Amino acid sequence: MNFGKSLVYSSIVGFVIAALATIFLATDFDEKIKVTFVHAGKKVKNFIYYEATLHNPEGDLVPDGIDDSIFSKAKSVYNK
Repeated sequence: MNFGKSLVYSSIVGFVIAALATIFLATDFDEKIKVTFVHAGKKVKNFIYYEATLHNPEGDLVPDGIDDSIFSKAKSVYNK
């Protein structure tokens, strides 16, 4: 019974968020507000990219050198 209540509440919250997002995206903002949102979005994107490259250096497919071990195993199989 508890699971059913949480599912209903999450569905309601999801519906409200989707409705508000639709209203927000459908509203015609003036150009200054649009530029502000685009600028903020770019800052967030750049921050996420910075954090991702900080914890997972460029060129790695997966973190912590897992891809290096996969490549070395693939090379050893290929070279046999």
